Amino acid sequence: MWELHNGALRAWYEDDLDELEEYESKRPTVDAEYRDVWDAFLVLHAARSHGWGPNPISVSDRHAYYRMHRIGPADIDDFDAVIRRIDAAYLKHHAETEKARAKKT
Repeated sequence: MWELHNGALRAWYEDDLDELEEYESKRPTVDAEYRDVWDAFLVLHAARSHGWGPNPISVSDRHAYYRMHRIGPADIDDFDAVIRRIDAAYLKHHAETEKARAKKT
């Protein structure tokens, strides 16, 4: 029983790795000064909630990340503004992609 379950998990994991490799090949180049913000967005994006589609990254999730990673009060406003802009751009792109996909069907 464990082997079957383990095999299914392994197949899922390998599929996930294939998707990650494809994503990495399309990953945008990010200047070193923005790497921390981009990495934060990727972590928060992976944990976002979904309803009929992706929801905006919540204030509580963003601030929990800032606390966990010890982002100081002096940096939070700028850091948060950039995260919100990246998130808005992602949500806009997702909506446009879904709209185009719906037109094809």
